[in-house]
Amino acid sequence: MGEFGPLLRSLREARGYTQKDIAEATGLSNTYVSQVEAGARPAWDADVVAQVARQLGFSPLDSHKLECARLADEGELKLKVGDGAPSAEACAALSLCWAKTTDADVSKLVGSVLGRATDE
Repeated sequence: MGEFGPLLRSLREARGYTQKDIAEATGLSNTYVSQVEAGARPAWDADVVAQVARQLGFSPLDSHKLECARLADEGELKLKVGDGAPSAEACAALSLCWAKTTDADVSKLVGSVLGRATDE
């Protein structure tokens, strides 16, 4: 079983939503949503994931977690940390941090890794 279905279920239940709420948000059947959560069906495409996250009011971090889980399940996450692939939560946190990172921040990071100061 992949990461997407269990994560979707966890986020849904934490907010008091039902599978029917997700079915209505996506236009899919309640049975199909249940199968996705159980891992019997693949995760939806990025547009449907974003639609569900938006309509159910998921936080940006939770939206990123879902998208990262979707990518992980599809084998699209290429980032490796240590001996294995990072969790959807780690990827989501990383992507949120990256989205807020400026060129100056990257320059400082590269400079610190190379052991030299960089201009801002």
